[in-house]
Amino acid sequence: MRTRFYIDDSFWCMLAILIFLDTEGIAPAFLLTAAVHELGHLLMVCLCGGTVTSFRLSAAGGMLHYQLSKPSRWDDFLIAASGALLGLMFSVMCGLLGMPLLAGAGILLNGFNLLPIAPLDGGRMLACILHDAHPLIPCVAALTLLFLLAGGIYAGLRHNGWGLCLIAVLLLLERRTGLQSVCRHGKI
Repeated sequence: MRTRFYIDDSFWCMLAILIFLDTEGIAPAFLLTAAVHELGHLLMVCLCGGTVTSFRLSAAGGMLHYQLSKPSRWDDFLIAASGALLGLMFSVMCGLLGMPLLAGAGILLNGFNLLPIAPLDGGRMLACILHDAHPLIPCVAALTLLFLLAGGIYAGLRHNGWGLCLIAVLLLLERRTGLQSVCRHGKI
């Protein structure tokens, strides 16, 4: 099976905006951290005996689609968790080697990705544990989004930092469109 690789126009737009607005030079650290994160997913798909069918880059990040020869919730959980696990290990290594920018970028990106909201990996992990249709999943996601939105409004009003609020709105919109960062073809 051949892996298809797609780069959406939205990715190029987001990259251009990041480069334009990045006066501190932190965008490359986040891009490298994101690449390590996706490498974690890819390695675990291979370790679970699966194949990657497609990978798409968009403004929302990377979306890896895969197939497993013997599908299981445990494999899906491991694949969802492996991106953040490798990313956090990379962050610790960077911290120990005296690269605080990479370490901080990795902790932020991977820690955020563990939030229990689809399409983030934490949302996928929760769905693997509780089963996709469990009524607790939307409640946990809604509560998490509410905290993110409240934190974003507080940061915006108090410190003029509306980024967290924007992220909460984007996650809410992404939940409505059904995007996922890691998904297996077919039902679990």
